[in-house]
Formats: sequence, structure tokens, C-alpha cells
Amino acid sequence: MINNKIKEVKIKKKLEKNKKVSLMGFVLLTASAIIAFYTFPSLSTAGWIAIIFAFITAMCWFIPIGIAAAEMATIKGWTEGGIFTWVRNLLGPRNGFIVTWLQFQVTFGFVAMILFVLSSFSFAFAGADGYNYFNTLKLGTTLNQATSVNFSKNFNNGALYGIGIVVVAGLIFMSLLGQKRTHQFGQVALIIGILLPFFIILGFQIYTVATMPDPLYFIGKHFQKEPHLDPSVTGTSYELNKTFMSSVVMASFMAFSFSLHGVEVSAIAANRMDNPSKKYPQAMMFVVISALVCIIIGSVMISMTVPTSTLSFNGGLVQTIMFNLSVGGIDVKLPDGTVAHYKTLAHAYSVVETQYGTAAANQVMYQFVYGHPINTGSDLARSDLLTLTSEVNDPLKNPSLFISVMNVETNKMAMQGLQAITFFIGIGVFVEVAVWMSNLSTGLNYAMRKAHFPVWVTYRLKNGSALTVAILWIALLMCIFAIYMFGYNSLMQYKGQTISDVLANEIRIDQNQKEPMALLSNQNLDEIKLMARSIYEHSHAPGAQANVLHFDFNKHANSEVNAIYEKIKDYIGINAVASGTPASITNISFISNVVSQISMYYIGYNIFLIGYLRYVFKANWLRREFRVKWPWLQISLALLAMGVNTFAVVATYLPAAPELYPGQEAYYVFISIALPMFVCTLLLGLFIYLINYAWNKKRGINLSEHSNLTNVDQNVLDVINNWHLYKNQKEFAKFERHVQLLQQKQVIVRTTKDKVQRELVANEMQYLAAEIATRFAPEEEH
Repeated sequence: MINNKIKEVKIKKKLEKNKKVSLMGFVLLTASAIIAFYTFPSLSTAGWIAIIFAFITAMCWFIPIGIAAAEMATIKGWTEGGIFTWVRNLLGPRNGFIVTWLQFQVTFGFVAMILFVLSSFSFAFAGADGYNYFNTLKLGTTLNQATSVNFSKNFNNGALYGIGIVVVAGLIFMSLLGQKRTHQFGQVALIIGILLPFFIILGFQIYTVATMPDPLYFIGKHFQKEPHLDPSVTGTSYELNKTFMSSVVMASFMAFSFSLHGVEVSAIAANRMDNPSKKYPQAMMFVVISALVCIIIGSVMISMTVPTSTLSFNGGLVQTIMFNLSVGGIDVKLPDGTVAHYKTLAHAYSVVETQYGTAAANQVMYQFVYGHPINTGSDLARSDLLTLTSEVNDPLKNPSLFISVMNVETNKMAMQGLQAITFFIGIGVFVEVAVWMSNLSTGLNYAMRKAHFPVWVTYRLKNGSALTVAILWIALLMCIFAIYMFGYNSLMQYKGQTISDVLANEIRIDQNQKEPMALLSNQNLDEIKLMARSIYEHSHAPGAQANVLHFDFNKHANSEVNAIYEKIKDYIGINAVASGTPASITNISFISNVVSQISMYYIGYNIFLIGYLRYVFKANWLRREFRVKWPWLQISLALLAMGVNTFAVVATYLPAAPELYPGQEAYYVFISIALPMFVCTLLLGLFIYLINYAWNKKRGINLSEHSNLTNVDQNVLDVINNWHLYKNQKEFAKFERHVQLLQQKQVIVRTTKDKVQRELVANEMQYLAAEIATRFAPEEEH
């Protein structure tokens, strides 16, 4: 005979056991949420400062946010709903919704990740000839070629749009599979698309560093970037990274702090740990150590093996593999006719740049990728941009024209390996973004349901994902994607009109011209080049085989740069732009999306921290599993994190920020996109809530813009505030007297200034609300 009661008890025990999260399980959950492999290239721009930034952001931002989130997540009655529940209880429903909206809007910014996925897939399928199909490599920024707009010959705008839309649709579809299934895909993708490629690349990087004559060549020996890593008059910017407090450094700091975001998501699981007061700090220590090791090693190793001047935000990981992966090394025929063997592209680039200059090194890089010399119409365009017309055929003065990669077939094997790795990286990032979209949409849907949005707005599919939120994605993501693609269309207006094009004497007055024209006489062209040379110095460094030009910081002045542009306008009548402008335009929407979305994400964090401070001062007695004993420590940690948030946002919008966006035109485009996106998205969330608030008020639903400094579940609060919606339901009929008492006590808690009385009445409310709370099914992950 089967004893059903015993069986039921066993099932309950098993279910309760499955709900528990082990220490290592929590560490893996949190680490997978915060360690983003694709952010490493942008973090690497900080160089050695990455080590300092990593520790600062971990200690001053990640740990404070994690501790505050853990306290909130383990408060009895606040365990469901995440950051919406916390802020709703601390600052009211409106602020709770706005914070959730500010987190959700990051999904709009995930469109910036589309080009990362495209860059990986395009190389994985198109091969070396199509590597720059989506302009993932900023060859045009530093390469001496006919045009700094470096599209491959088969570039097609229609294909770009089409594939981009397919990727967006795929992200939305995967996020609609439900959190449970999406997370299962995410666990597999984490291994094969992130961790495995990370360790493969790291192994190649270690090999590269071990074989380079100067392992610190790319990253430099000091915190200050080395001169050859900085922008030049022909390359990118009017403002150089001369100081530690430059906007480039500040933007790197912002990227570091955001790279650790997401801890509040895993904090919800703290309540499911055994003895969270003891286990949670231990878990956080493991997570911090893991994150620091991965971020520091990943970003610093990229800095050590990839020239910063060529690094792309979108295709940085592809470039990293390219510079470190080779089969049998690289054979390069030097200008003197000898053939030199190098272990990797990074090895070849560093040695060739030292001996023959950046132009020659870029020639090697280009030939390694494409398998042939730079495709241009004249020897002058393949030369160093500052080579005079009389020096073109001199190997000593123009070595880039006489250098070539020999073992092209062997390099193609390396490219095939690179294709395989980049394919799995693309899959990993694709799934990771889908997981985040699923989490954030579910959070917004929860907030909308608790705010009594119309049923048709909060309708949930069987798998638990919000249908209407997906429709909102389709509309907004496509709009932002259109802005993103506008960056590529904008490229074409600069084709043939950059300073690089002028110095190569291959210029287009009209963009409809099929072929560029030599509009400058040799005399006028040499005059412009001599003006550019005036801020350079000739340097015959030890081991150099040619007269290599190096940037001279002491001679440089913005007035001299502007004089060059004025001279060009006098001669040919066009306003040339910095050569980095087209390449940066391709990243404009990436930067604009990321900056505006991160800014709003940080504002959401600050609203949460303001609520946390209110909790410290007014409700520190609430029952919770994880507790910080000292109020002074709680206040200090919250203020520290708020300071980091505010500093990171403000620093990115500093007037000096054109350093980030080569050329003034690109910076203005950035501002014209980022700020309106910031303001409009923020106002859109507020507008949506106010419309819903007015609609609910008209139909008699009270959203009650009051905080809840008790352990009463928010579902019970809704019963208290809107009893008329529940009193006719059978399961709530017997609680009418409970609700009346709760309504009375709620007023006392809100109005009394006596802390002892407030705590006593709040405990009575918790007791009265306990049975009502059982009538609501817990939120489940489908």
C-alpha cells in the first residue's frame, strides 16, 4: 500500500532541496552574468591602467552594489521581483517602474552588439577576402591607402541590412523561448562560445608575448601611452591623450564599471543559499577574484599583442585572434630583399614597425589578412603618407612599398582556424545577449503587471515571456538599428575626402565619381606633406632600417593641424576630415548606444541606492537573511557606488571627449545621437507609466505612491490598496477583517514618527498578511 502522505513529504523535501543554491553554483551564476568577453577589447584601450581600474571598480562599485542588493533580496516579503520590488517598497511604485524601465532599455543598446555578432559571422563565413565586409577592422585609420573608407569590394548595404535584421529577429525569438530554456542555451554558449575561445586566445597570446623581442612594445612601459600608439595629424584627432585624466581614460573607466554590471540579478538567489549571512560574502569574494583575474588578464593581454591604433570596438576579438594566431609563422620579404620569419602577426608588426615604420607594418597586416598588397591605383597611395613624391621609389625612405608577405597559402590555414573560433565567439555573444534580453523583458513585464497595466499589454505567452514587450523590441530595435546603419551610409560621403586621401592624391570632389583624381600637383602635395612633417621628427632608432617618423609631442599644436586643413581647402576647395573620421563613424552608433544606455542604467542604480539609504535610516530593523551590522558601512558603500556612477557618466560627456571620436564631425554626430536617445528614452518610460497611472485612476485602481517599509509582500499591499478588486473572489472573501486591520496599521506605519511603534505595528502587519500572501502563486521561471 502506498502512503501518499510520506510520498508528498519526500517530494516537498526534494523540491526544497532543488531550490537551494550552493556556494559554487552562486559563484558561477554571478560570474556568467558579469564577465562579458566581448568587452575586453574596449577595456584594453586603458593599457596598464586597466589593473587600477579593475580594482577600483570592483572595490568601489561592484562590492557595494552587491552588498546592497543582497540585503534587499533577503528581506522577508521582498524576495520576488528583484530591483523593481526593492525600489517600489523603498521609493514608491513610480520609481520602481522607472528603475525597471532604465534597466530594460539596455536591450535597445544591445543593438550595438549586432555588429559584433556580424563581424564574427562575416569572417567565419566570408573568409579573408570578406573580413572587412562589415568594416570590423579599422585598417583605414592608420593604413596608407587610396581611401580610408576600407570596405571590401563585395560590400553590399542591402545584405548588411538583411543580415542585421535576421540577427535582431533571432535574438527576439530566442528570448521568447522563456528564461529557463534561454538560460540552458546560455550555459552551453558560455562554455563553447566564451570560456573555450577565451582560453584558446589566451594560450596564443602567451605564446606571442614569449616570442616578441619586446613584450611591452604595444602596451608601453608606463601608464602613459607610448607615442607610437597615439593619434597623429593624419590619423585621428585634434586632442591627444596627453594626461592621465583624458576622456579616453575616463571612458575606459566607464567601460570597466559597466563590465561588472548585473550583480543585482544574481543577488536574488542569495535568499536560496544556506546561511547567506556567511556564504554570500564568501561567494562575492570568489566572484570578485574571478572577475578581476579574467578582466585584467584579458584586457592587458590584448593591449600587449594588438596595436591600439587598429583596435575596433566591434571586431576587437576577431583582431585579437588574428594578431596571435598563425600556422607556421609569417615570412616577410623586407625592402632589402631578405626574408624574415616571425612567429605571429603581432611579432611581425612590432619588429617591422620598429625597423621600417607604421606604414610598412600596416602593409604586412593588410597582406596577412587579404593575401595581397593594398589595392590602390598608385605607388604614392601605397607609400607612407608623408613620403615626398621624389622619395617614393627609395627603399630607405619609403620601405612600405617594398615589403611583402610571402607565405600566403600558410596564412590562409591560419585564417581558417580564425574562422572557426570567431564563429563560436559569435554564437556565444548571440546567446549571451538573448539571455539578458529575456531577463530584462521578464523584469519589465513583472513591473507592468504589478502596476496594473492593461491585460493586453502584459499578456504572457505560455513559456513566460512577454509578447507585447517583444513587439516593443521589434519597433524600437529596428529604429535604433536604422540609426546604426546610418553610420555606414555616412561613410560614403567621406570617401575620397579624408586627409589620407589628400596625402595619397586620390581625391573625390563629387561622391558620384567612380574613380578618384589626382587634383594636387607634386609641388603642392609636397608642401602639404612638409607642413605635416613639421610636427614629426626624423628618428633613426637602434635597429631601424629606414628613416622612421615618430610623433613629437613638444612640437604639436592644434593651430598647426588646422593650418594643414586650411591649406588643403585653399588648393582643392574641399574640407578634408581626419582620416579616423570615417572609421569612427562606423562606431558612432556603437558609442552612442552604449554611452546613452549605460548612462541611464547608472541613473537607475543611483535611484536604487537612494532607496537603500532611505532603508538604512528608516527601516534597518526589517527581517532579512543577510545583514550588514554597521550602518556607517552601509552608508559609506552606497555613497561610494553613487559617486562612481555619477563620475563615470559625467566624464564621458566632458568637452574633451572628441579624443574618443576622431575628428570634430564624428563627435558632433555622437552628441546628436546619444543625448536625444538619453532624454527620449527616459521620458518615454515616464510617459508610459503616467498614461497607465491616469488610466488606472479613472477606473478606480489605486497604485498608491507610498513606500512600504514593512515585511509585507507587495501582492498583499495591492489587496490592501485595492480591496474592491479582490473582495468578490472566493479565496479572499474571509480576509475582509484582516484587510481592514491592515489598512489601519498601514496608515500608522506611514505617519508615526515613533520608531518603536513603527516597528511594532509593522510586525503586526506581517503577521496579519502572512495567510493572505499564500493565496498568490510564486513567480516561476519558465
